[in-house]
Amino acid sequence: MNLDPDIKASISGIRGHWPDQLNAETTAGLAQAFVNTITTKSRPILIGHDARPHSTKIHHIIISVLRGNNLEVIDIGLAPLPTTGIVTKKYDCAAGINVTASHNPPPYHGIKFLDENGEFIDNHWLNQLLHNFDQLDPADISIDKEFDFEASFSRKAYDNHLALYSYDTIKQKVAVDAVNNSGSIIIPELLDRLGCEVIEIACDPSDEPNREYEPNVKNLAKTADTIKNLDCDFGIAVDPDADRLVLISPTKGVISEEYTLALAVWNMLLENYQGDIVVNQSTSRLVDWVAENFDRKVLRSAVGEQNVVSMMRTYSSIIGGEGNGGVIDGSRHYSRDSLSGIYHVLKLLTKKKMNLDEVIDTMPQLIMSKEKLAIKGLDVNKIYTELQSNLESILNLAEVDVEDGLRLVFKNNSWIHIRPSNTEPILRIIGESKEIKTIKAIFDTVNNLLQPKQ
Repeated sequence: MNLDPDIKASISGIRGHWPDQLNAETTAGLAQAFVNTITTKSRPILIGHDARPHSTKIHHIIISVLRGNNLEVIDIGLAPLPTTGIVTKKYDCAAGINVTASHNPPPYHGIKFLDENGEFIDNHWLNQLLHNFDQLDPADISIDKEFDFEASFSRKAYDNHLALYSYDTIKQKVAVDAVNNSGSIIIPELLDRLGCEVIEIACDPSDEPNREYEPNVKNLAKTADTIKNLDCDFGIAVDPDADRLVLISPTKGVISEEYTLALAVWNMLLENYQGDIVVNQSTSRLVDWVAENFDRKVLRSAVGEQNVVSMMRTYSSIIGGEGNGGVIDGSRHYSRDSLSGIYHVLKLLTKKKMNLDEVIDTMPQLIMSKEKLAIKGLDVNKIYTELQSNLESILNLAEVDVEDGLRLVFKNNSWIHIRPSNTEPILRIIGESKEIKTIKAIFDTVNNLLQPKQ
């Protein structure tokens, strides 16, 4: 079988437009290739899905292939990605699957494959899966079309995830925008468990999404306006698979997602979590500021949750994440989890006896810019070389890292990271500085370099 060239396949999952790229035949083929890659077939496979329009169809196809191969399936139905990972390990499964395209816009759908620990499969497993798909004859796909389509473990899955957080008496009123997707049920339940009063803005999985899926400043503008008019302490927003968390202040509006991880790390260190902190190369230095106050080191991996987790395990770290709002609390589970982010932010506010605005005001006011560019037709390596040469002429370079694209760090601690996305056919460009003039100079150089030559 041949995988459509426009389908994005990485350790962060398989994503493509339904049904012209990721269609029924491709979905069945990927499921069979996954079965052929699994070494232990005596243990169950756990599967959940998000609330995108065709996710249940993709979910149904995958289960029919798993059952057709005589594998036991634990179907947890609508569930966040971190929930799927946690219960995959809890039920001693051979692997897990979550049908989601995370933050990607419609018509994207996707499939995320997890190992027995409930963590993203690594590159070796991914490459073997794709090899098995390439070698697959459609006639060799085994399908069971007769099973009852029922998610009987959904409640148990939620309870196992929520059990990681003890009951508390945190008196906060929190508004929740779960984009009417997989976090809609479990996030309000977590807040209730922590003693908060909940105002549900978009927490109905049977309803249409209330905004674009990615929880960024632009897409959350209407949510922020709603929260300004609510009697609440602050608001939270997540993406469809509920692994990323963004905070919203009634007065400041949408808080950059980069603050989520820094605030969560701050509370972990206050709770005396031991070890270094692992983040990816595109994460803000806000985390470094927190770490310096506790005399801890910050280590940086390539972008991608699996890469962060791999480095966390290498360095025996339980504190990590990604600056897109992805908090990893390894004492609970090695996955980005909005529930962990919510827990640690609420705990921090309680310990500091401050509201969200007051805590944010104590932190450095760093300026971050994020841009993206269609990658088709670009000579990426040439761009890296020219960008380094051009920026060296205007800023004093301190560090060059080519592990994941190109990351340049300057002596004033400004930095830029340019790399191909793991999830979309684009080049991501992220930079940060304390000064507007510096970040402007960096991005002016980038934009001039990438302008089409006349």
